[in-house]
Amino acid sequence: MEHYLICLAAALIGGLLLSRLTKLLKLREEINAGKEKADRISINDFIVKATGKALLSNERFRMTIQNDCFYIHNNIDVGVAVGMEDGLLVPVVRGVDTKTLSQISAEVKALASAAREGKLKPQDMGNACISISNMGMFGTYYFTPIINQPEASILGVCSIEDELALVNGEVVVKKVSMLATTFDHRILNGTEAAKFQADLKALLENPLDILV
Repeated sequence: MEHYLICLAAALIGGLLLSRLTKLLKLREEINAGKEKADRISINDFIVKATGKALLSNERFRMTIQNDCFYIHNNIDVGVAVGMEDGLLVPVVRGVDTKTLSQISAEVKALASAAREGKLKPQDMGNACISISNMGMFGTYYFTPIINQPEASILGVCSIEDELALVNGEVVVKKVSMLATTFDHRILNGTEAAKFQADLKALLENPLDILV
């Protein structure tokens, strides 16, 4: 058992990404203008959609490992961690690449509600390409999420903070967030992980690209 744990720990590698979300927050504000609270788009909804788009161009992030065999998933299914009083559940949004931001938002809300009420169905769980764990609402600046096996990776979303930046010789405030990716080195190498992170960062910093 000790040998197994050492091998498993060696396979899990973390990567850190700083993403500037000023444009995304502005777009979200415009989209949500005049909407009821229940219909508003969250930052997490944008991240789920952006992650789905990034998965399309990063095939190995759609792989899982089971019984020493590797599988590539053609469906872009993204797990969304839901915190419970006695643990954690990860319902899955299916076909993220085929759904609009509003559809994803409504589905995430419905799945989260079903999880907390104990009403998730078997088909609501499992077989995701990647999971997302958002700790931003707790003011978490950085954390290392643990992979939801047998997936190859997990994305940890941290709180949005103010950052001072120099733009055209003037100091301005930008909104930034740390995004932490943990990946299984048996499936993914550092270069592949860096490309996925770069693709995700580009989408989040140019949010109109998420919608097209």
